[in-house]
Amino acid sequence: MLGALIGDIVGSLYEWKTAKKKTFPFLQPDCRMTDDSVMTAAVASAVLMGVDDLEVFKENVITEMRRLGRQYPGLGYGPRFEAWLASEEPKPYNSLGNGSAMRVSPVAWAAESLPQCLALAKASAEVTHNHPDGIAGGPDGGRGGLPGPDGGEQGGHPGPCDPVLPPELHPG
Repeated sequence: MLGALIGDIVGSLYEWKTAKKKTFPFLQPDCRMTDDSVMTAAVASAVLMGVDDLEVFKENVITEMRRLGRQYPGLGYGPRFEAWLASEEPKPYNSLGNGSAMRVSPVAWAAESLPQCLALAKASAEVTHNHPDGIAGGPDGGRGGLPGPDGGEQGGHPGPCDPVLPPELHPG
């Protein structure tokens, strides 16, 4: 989770720009948190409230995303997400964007197993992403945050292109 937040802040200068260099100044004065930083914090807050009941967890994700999203506006949220934040009754809006994958890292920290990690990641995605491709981003991203087989910090998946979703969750 810390890596996701640092990466988001360091990469904030390059958002919506093509950065082809592999070397660049790490932290610059104009680096800032983005919408993805805020939503990662929101999912972390929901995780701290408990992960045993998926429906309660989803409600906590919604509550925390709306609370922090309103507290920190104008950080790059898309127009449909901004409408979701402002809605009286927020519902998923068929998003297939990358937001569910960008905010999911806290579930890997909380999960005690791969199945729990995938379930929590899917639940955190479903609050806004009801398109299969959008939902897939949550579990795929969540599994990447699991410790490696040796307990180290390297992600728990064998490679960046390997499918990690069970067939019933994978789009098309």
